Amino acid sequence: MLDKVTLKKYKGLEENNNMKELLFDILSHDLLNPAGIAMNFVELLNEKELDVESREFTRIIGRNINKIIELINDIKTFSKCLSIESLDTKEINLKKVWENVIDEQEPISRKKKIKVKLESEKCIITGSMIIKEVFVNLLSNAMKYSGSDTNIEVIIKENHRNCYIEVRDEGLGIEDKYKESIFERFTRGDKQGVRGSGLGLAIVKSIVDMHHGKVWVEDNIPRGSIFKVIL
Repeated sequence: MLDKVTLKKYKGLEENNNMKELLFDILSHDLLNPAGIAMNFVELLNEKELDVESREFTRIIGRNINKIIELINDIKTFSKCLSIESLDTKEINLKKVWENVIDEQEPISRKKKIKVKLESEKCIITGSMIIKEVFVNLLSNAMKYSGSDTNIEVIIKENHRNCYIEVRDEGLGIEDKYKESIFERFTRGDKQGVRGSGLGLAIVKSIVDMHHGKVWVEDNIPRGSIFKVIL
């Protein structure tokens, strides 16, 4: 949870943060618009009758444009983490936040035929609403690395004034040697045995650290991963 000392520390960096936010705004605006335009043309091409080779080319182009868009959105989220306003604190009902996150990502889970189940005790924290980005990234990551017709389970429990969150998936799993590095910036999911992409899980760790919490990953027996968070 955020305290006055932490808030004072981050407010002392306001001037530098404002400059960083401006840079991130310029980057996201000047990069996101061209990427979106390029993606529109890829979608137009996909509507035409293409030979096998051309369709494979458009698939590769579209996949890489999506990676660019994902990274830009991660940068925008990272910018939010640096803003002073994002540190404004209030009481947050974690169950309600998770219900909102699951609802927002329902089109993706429906498309992949992934069933997302929420099992939650009443758990209230004092923190910033930027905490929602932790849950968005964890659920998005779980769905990205899970196959069709699988399950994702989100469990929220309260114990000794702390909230414990688990996100259990039936995906690829993570090799032991990568269980710490996936929370570093720009760890790539296209390496064998590595999950995460861009800034996603680094953002998770940064926000959890801001709330004096802890995040780590364990194996989900017999298959998949369990991302655990203490707040």
